[in-house]
Amino acid sequence: CSIVAMAVPGIDGWDAVVSLGGVMGAYGEEAHPFLADEKLLLADAVEAGLPVPGICLGCQLLADTRPRCSGTGAGRLCGAWAATIP
Repeated sequence: CSIVAMAVPGIDGWDAVVSLGGVMGAYGEEAHPFLADEKLLLADAVEAGLPVPGICLGCQLLADTRPRCSGTGAGRLCGAWAATIP
């Protein structure tokens, strides 16, 4: 599997931003520098009021852009919870 990093565009002209999964973790900026750019894009989209669903890694990246919303855990966690999107 090879990962090709592309320039991350800005949010101008977009109606929503969807961040999908990947093989890396949300805190892997050292090995995957484009993650920092994607986090900035996600934060900008949230601040602009755009819908920003995240799936798998995308959800981790999105959570890391929000103050006090993310951190490393003690182990694996699996399950399902109800969520309300304002």
